[in-house]
Amino acid sequence: MELESINKLLLKLPKPYSYDFNHVFYNFFSNSWEYLPEEIDEEDIIERYLENLNAEDDREKIEGIIKSLQEILNE
Repeated sequence: MELESINKLLLKLPKPYSYDFNHVFYNFFSNSWEYLPEEIDEEDIIERYLENLNAEDDREKIEGIIKSLQEILNE
């Protein structure tokens, strides 16, 4: 990245610059600085993903998930 681009990104980050860069990142999609979550609730992520699936539109994905789960259970 060029220095000018970096300076533009830093303008959006509130001063003083005392951030732990292991917990802060620039989200290019939302064009903003964001914090990483302290703890990831994997079960919640899976539940939200499954809730957003549509039986008609996502049938292949759902069948793939079922197949993967059956393989895990059969190990």
